[in-house]
Amino acid sequence: SSSKGDVKGMTYTGGITGQNYKTISNSYSECVVTGSYHTGGFVGFNSIDCSIINSFAVGIVNGTSPDEFAYTGGFAGRNAGKISYSYSTCKVNGYKNKNSYTGGFVGLNHSTISNCFWDMYSSNQSSSSGGIGKTTLIMKSDSVYRAYSWDFTNIWFIDSTINNGYPFLQ
Repeated sequence: SSSKGDVKGMTYTGGITGQNYKTISNSYSECVVTGSYHTGGFVGFNSIDCSIINSFAVGIVNGTSPDEFAYTGGFAGRNAGKISYSYSTCKVNGYKNKNSYTGGFVGLNHSTISNCFWDMYSSNQSSSSGGIGKTTLIMKSDSVYRAYSWDFTNIWFIDSTINNGYPFLQ
C-alpha cells in the first residue's frame, strides 16, 4: 500500500492508517500528517499484537497538541506492537513536556522496534522512543541497512536517483 497527500485528524492520525489492528508490510507514506494525539507519518497508533514490516514514511508530521498524552513521531505516534525493517525521513514538529512525547521515529514506544531508522537531520529530532537515528548521508547508503540484515535481494533497493537517494521497495 502507499499514500500521498495531506492527512488531518484529531486522535490516531497517520499517513497509511490512524490505528493499526493487523499486519502491514511493504508499504509507504508520502504525506503531510497533522493531528493532535497519536500522530505519525505512517501510523498514529500501532496496536498491541500488530506488526509493521518493510515500510517507510517521508513527508512532514505535525503534532498540534501541547497537552498530556500527545505522541508524535516520524513513523509512529505510539507503538504497542512490533515494527521492523522500516524507516522515516519525515520532518517532525511536536511538543515535549510532561507525558507528551515527540521523536524522530516514534513518539512513545511500549513494545518492539527492531532494525528501524530515522534521519536525524531531516526530522530535526535528535531522540526517539525507538529506532536508531542516523545522518542523512548514512541513511542514503545501503551499508547501514545491510549491517542490520535488510533484504536488498527481494524487498529493498537503493539508487541515488530514486526516492531522493533513500531505500525504496522493489
